Amino acid sequence: MNFTYAPLMPDPIEAARRAVAFNPKDPQARANLANALYSAGRFAEAADAFAEASKLAPQDPMLRGNLGISLAKSGRAAEAAPILHEVAQHPQASHVPEVFYNLGNCLRLLFRLEEAVAAYTRAIDLRPDYADGHWNRGLVLLLDGKFPDGWDEFEWRHWLPGRKPLPLIGPAWTGDVSRLPGKILLLAAEQGFGDTMQFVRYVPQLADAGATVILVCQKELQTLLRGTKGLSKILAPGDAIPRFDMHAALMSLPRLMKTDLSNIPAATPYIFPDESKRTAWRDRLAALGPTRKVGIAWAGRPTHQNDANRSMKLADFAPLAAVPGITWLSLQKGPAAEQIKSSGRALPLHDWTPELNDFADTAALVAELDLILTVDTAMSHLAGGLGKPVWTLLPTVPDWRWLLARDDSPWYPTMRLFRQPTPGDWKSVMEMVGRALA
Repeated sequence: MNFTYAPLMPDPIEAARRAVAFNPKDPQARANLANALYSAGRFAEAADAFAEASKLAPQDPMLRGNLGISLAKSGRAAEAAPILHEVAQHPQASHVPEVFYNLGNCLRLLFRLEEAVAAYTRAIDLRPDYADGHWNRGLVLLLDGKFPDGWDEFEWRHWLPGRKPLPLIGPAWTGDVSRLPGKILLLAAEQGFGDTMQFVRYVPQLADAGATVILVCQKELQTLLRGTKGLSKILAPGDAIPRFDMHAALMSLPRLMKTDLSNIPAATPYIFPDESKRTAWRDRLAALGPTRKVGIAWAGRPTHQNDANRSMKLADFAPLAAVPGITWLSLQKGPAAEQIKSSGRALPLHDWTPELNDFADTAALVAELDLILTVDTAMSHLAGGLGKPVWTLLPTVPDWRWLLARDDSPWYPTMRLFRQPTPGDWKSVMEMVGRALA
């Protein structure tokens, strides 16, 4: 038997620490340590290391810039902003698009939205095809409720680095509704489950305008969305695509349909569960007694870039156990469901999620609940699309679709929003929810 021996790769952080110990006055060694810590998501430690490197090389604006980025990532955006402003004015950095892009990201965290847009605009002036700059400028505009300009910039998502292009060949629909009668329109879902459930709301409008609508979407959503009003056919990625006349990306429909805050198609329900499955859940829930049945989902997909901010722990919900007259049910899927084993006693839960094989199964259960409490994940869109009362729990800096300074959603009339007052403060959110439940 032959064996192949691979050399052991040193831990990059430990290797960088050894280099710093060997030559503590070398700014590059400290910068290497900072970069290793940053890559590991240890942003506070990275900020400390970049600060030390910057002291050793005060003439290097990029070290100061990386310090600012790390501070912003570690929840210290107020400290980061003046540093990033300073870097943006440095002669060696004022021509670098990324400098203004990072400044825009920081200002967005501070809700200084006009300044953030100005920073992104400067980055785009320096590099007109800067997809990240355009896309993030769009996110800020949408968050601020400036939909027309925001939708235009949102289109740059198709050119983000690493983004796989949608496999659509043929004429793109340009939003001219007069071209739809008698035509076959192919819609392609993109990004997450929640995005698909949010924007499938446009299908009935397109069908009413005379289009035959075909949707290509995630396999996990096919059974649920097959009953969407006006949908002629639903396919999964990889299925043979029938003939069509025009195509559009699903998340481009708000732009193509000229959506603004005054004309969002917000009528619900537009997602419909299977009635036989719904009846089965109704009987099981009735057997639990005459209490309010409240489902909870406390975490999203762990690989989501904002998961650390948007997801909670089951233990955070423990104070709600004191609210009388409620039977709690878990709607949590994925790795976070394991928390039931360690924290389930803090909030007694009925966990029927092993019986939920896809979103159609979940929808049937959700449709029979009195209320859904969820973080910003697909569950909020499922419950909202079903027209169920849903309370969405949001981090301080929310996703663009939830806008700012309001406790309702123009996308979902049955939704109520609970916002963190300060970063990471889920305790206050639970206190607000507890009072609302009482």
